[in-house]
Amino acid sequence: MIQFFTSSASFKWIIVVSMLLVFPLEASAFRVSPTATSEPSRSTASRTPSRSTASRTPSRSTASRTPSRSTASRTPSRSTASRTPSRSTASRASRSTASRTPTRVGSAGSKSPSRRDPEPTPAPTPVPTPTPTKAPSPTQSPSPTQAPAPATPVITDSGVSDAPLEPVSLRVVVVAKDGSGDYSSIQNAVDNARAGDTIQVKNGVYNEGVVFKISGTSSKPITLINYPGHSPVIDPGRGKYPSECCPSDGPLRVEFRAEWIIMEGFEIRYGWDGVKVFKPHNTIRNNWIHHNRYQGVLVISTDDIFIVGNTVEKNGTDPGACYDSAWGGESPRHCHAVYISDYSCTSASNITIRGNVLSNQGGSGVNFNGYGCSTKIQNTLIENNVIENTHYGTAMWYSVQGSMVVNNTFVIGQIPNTNATNHTFVAVWGSTGNVFKNNIFYSERSDVQAVQINDAESGQNTFDYNLWNVKSETWVWKSSWRSDFSSSYKTATGWDKNSQCCKVDPGFYSLANGIYHLKADSPARDRGQNSTCSAIDFDQEPRLEAGNACDVGMDEYL
Repeated sequence: MIQFFTSSASFKWIIVVSMLLVFPLEASAFRVSPTATSEPSRSTASRTPSRSTASRTPSRSTASRTPSRSTASRTPSRSTASRTPSRSTASRASRSTASRTPTRVGSAGSKSPSRRDPEPTPAPTPVPTPTPTKAPSPTQSPSPTQAPAPATPVITDSGVSDAPLEPVSLRVVVVAKDGSGDYSSIQNAVDNARAGDTIQVKNGVYNEGVVFKISGTSSKPITLINYPGHSPVIDPGRGKYPSECCPSDGPLRVEFRAEWIIMEGFEIRYGWDGVKVFKPHNTIRNNWIHHNRYQGVLVISTDDIFIVGNTVEKNGTDPGACYDSAWGGESPRHCHAVYISDYSCTSASNITIRGNVLSNQGGSGVNFNGYGCSTKIQNTLIENNVIENTHYGTAMWYSVQGSMVVNNTFVIGQIPNTNATNHTFVAVWGSTGNVFKNNIFYSERSDVQAVQINDAESGQNTFDYNLWNVKSETWVWKSSWRSDFSSSYKTATGWDKNSQCCKVDPGFYSLANGIYHLKADSPARDRGQNSTCSAIDFDQEPRLEAGNACDVGMDEYL
């Protein structure tokens, strides 16, 4: 037996038999799946980064495709699980779906940046489907911008004047003191203008006179206007009257020595006159003209001038200006707001003075002087103005004919420092055929007269449909001084048959504050004459209402 086990051949068989007996029991332990027998290079645990499911290159990753295709975080980064903080899905402020611009505080999309793996990239927070941007409600045709309530009808007329109305702006030139425009001097811009130009002037105090020498045409006026939103100042006297600062420095004022010009939107102060006009077909609009040595606006022997929407006040404050014995004394302070003169006896006609505030003048609100010339100052229209606190409301001196003074409000209360006496609403000498209708004349002063008709010829004028509130009984009729205005005025003159006279409160909204609009119960309402009434009032509102008479004064109550 021992020999059997020790023989090599026998031992070999024993080993083989033993293995055969044991193998079936352990075989299962040595089985290797087909996958396991693949090369190590394909092992799940050791694949190269280039093929890893978790970190494929941008071009192949499902979770992080190129910007144009990524669903979760359209950024040009790599593996979802291993992006650097700056590329984290959750912290990609500029491009991440979860944090797109500008998110509302407290909304799901406004979480602070996180460095954690984007827990299964939340299906991009359903970017709240922008509430179906309602197809722009068929851009509701702007509710037909309710045609500006007929409050401001576009009435483009220059009254009786053939003067330009609006700029045509074929070329726009800018003036700016700081050098940011085309010119730094208004005069330089005006000297280089051509027909159709609009010269816009920016803010600043321009210490220069301005003289227009180049004309526009009826279809291509030259316009000098404030730059939009700006309020330029023309101050030739540098804050002093020319007689005090620089009496020999040339035309220290604005002068119109050319035709077809529009000037608008300036403050004009400290000149000899504010504006002096020598040539026809010119428009002076929406300016503030004050503290000039003589007149606010002076028109000399020329036609077709349109003066509209200006405030003209406190001119003539240089001591010694405007002496006139006819005022009952010297007026050392203040001349006329607007002065129409035919000094050269050539002509001064077709002038429209509309919608201005003419106030605080020691002279007249509007003064005419025809100097007794055979050529008349005629066909002038004065309408819708406020004329307040002047020595005369309006005065017509010799050779003034065929003018209309309608729908104005005259108030004389506090008069500027002056020695003059005999303050008067209307004074007429040697002038005929003029019409005064639909006006309010108001004063609480006992030294303010209603009218001075200084000769027989001047009795040939017409007054009617006015409202008078006059305390003084003194008046002048055909050179005769009288003291019975209330009881005898209508009878003696034959005037104002349809007027309310002579101590009638017009019912101003606020006399103390200078608000001369009418109250609802004003006796001036519906008492005017439509045939002579202006189409629009001081506020550019329509006057004529079907079936009603227009209101008296500058305001139409609406």
